[in-house]
Amino acid sequence: MDHTGYNTLAGVLHTKMTKTSKPHRIVDFGEIQSNYSLKTNFFPVEIPPKDYVVCREATMVGQNLTQTKTGEDVLLPPKMAAIKPGDRVFVIWNDATPVVIDVICPATEVINNA
Repeated sequence: MDHTGYNTLAGVLHTKMTKTSKPHRIVDFGEIQSNYSLKTNFFPVEIPPKDYVVCREATMVGQNLTQTKTGEDVLLPPKMAAIKPGDRVFVIWNDATPVVIDVICPATEVINNA
């Protein structure tokens, strides 16, 4: 079923609401859905991939190393790889455009020896 009309209406309503409501929430959490749409806590309607953007760091497919400030290579946990369905994400709203900044997870999943 095509939800283009619903998504367009939701986008228009969201834009109007954000222009008239104060205070405007900028920081949000969301979840990547099975079809790679984004659903956030603030706007719990599926936002198709063409209507949100992703920070480059959240798309590092297959890369499992990062460097510290001292130049050491550090292995990233699997949870910190590229976004995928089911991931909880940190979102910043730029007007009506959600920007996925990073994947979030419980600290116990990324702390060594947790």
